[in-house]
Amino acid sequence: AGRSAAFLSSPFTCSTAAALVGAYAPWFESTPAAPLEGALRLLLHALSFPHSWHAAARAFKVLCMRCAARLCSAPVVQSLAAVAATAVAPVPAAGQVASYVNMPLEDRQAIVEGLARVLTFMGPQHVLDSALSMQQPHLARTQSIISHGSSTAAQGGAAAKQLLQQLADELQLMAVLIKGMEFPGQPPTGFAHPALKLLEAAWPVLSAVADAPVCRQDRPVLEAVCEVYKRALQSARGSAKPLLTMLLTAVGELFTETEQAACLDVLSTIAEVFGEVKNAPELAAAQKQAFEGA
Repeated sequence: AGRSAAFLSSPFTCSTAAALVGAYAPWFESTPAAPLEGALRLLLHALSFPHSWHAAARAFKVLCMRCAARLCSAPVVQSLAAVAATAVAPVPAAGQVASYVNMPLEDRQAIVEGLARVLTFMGPQHVLDSALSMQQPHLARTQSIISHGSSTAAQGGAAAKQLLQQLADELQLMAVLIKGMEFPGQPPTGFAHPALKLLEAAWPVLSAVADAPVCRQDRPVLEAVCEVYKRALQSARGSAKPLLTMLLTAVGELFTETEQAACLDVLSTIAEVFGEVKNAPELAAAQKQAFEGA
C-alpha cells in the first residue's frame, strides 16, 4: 500500500499510467476478469494532478464507452459520479459563487460524456435518478453564479469575463449530459424521457440565465443556453412535445431580444423533429409565432 501511494503521488507517473489504461481499453472490454473499477479509480485519482488531466479524462471516457454494460449498477455509478464531481463540478459553498475549475472544458466534457454513456445502460428509474443526481452539481454551480455573482458580472473587466465563461461552461456540461441520454427506443410507458426530465429540472435556472441582462449580452452564455435546449430536443425527440410550447415561447422571445443565431439553431431543430404541428391549436400558434418572429 505504501509503495502504491508513492507511485500514485507522482503526477507524471499518473499521467503515464492513465494513458496506458486508455490504450488498453479494448482489453478491458474483452476481458471480464480485468480490474475495471480499479482502473477507473486510478483515473479519477489522476484527476488530482493538472499534468494528467487530459490523459485521465480521455481514458475515463473510453473505458466508460467500451465497458458501460459492466458499470451500470446504481452503486457503481453513484460512486464514480461522486468522485468525478469533486474534480469536474465541485459543489459551491453556501452563499458563495462556485469556485473556478481550472481543468479544461474539453476534459470535463469527456468525463461527463463517459458517465452519461454508462447511465444509458441502467434501468428506466435508475437512469432517471442517476441523471438528475449527476446534473445537480452543475445546477448548483450555475445558480450560485446567478445569485451571488451578478454584481461582479455587471462591473465588466477580466473578473466578469471569467465568471460568464464559467457560467457558459456549466451549461455546456449540462448539454453534454442531456445529449448522452439518447436511447434506441422510447422509455417504457409511464416513464418520461430522461432528457426531458433533465430539461425540466434545469428550466428555472435556464430561465434565470436567459432573463439576466448581463447574460443576454454575452454570446457564449446564450449559445450554451440554446445548446441545452437543442440537445434536449435531439435526445427526447417526440417525447419533448409537452415542453414544446414553453420552448418555442422562450426561444422566440430570446431571439427577439438578442438576435443570436443560436436561437435559430433551436428553431431549426424543432422543425426537424416535429415538422409543422397540427391538431394542437395552442402549440401550432406558438410555433407559428416563433417562426414568423424569427
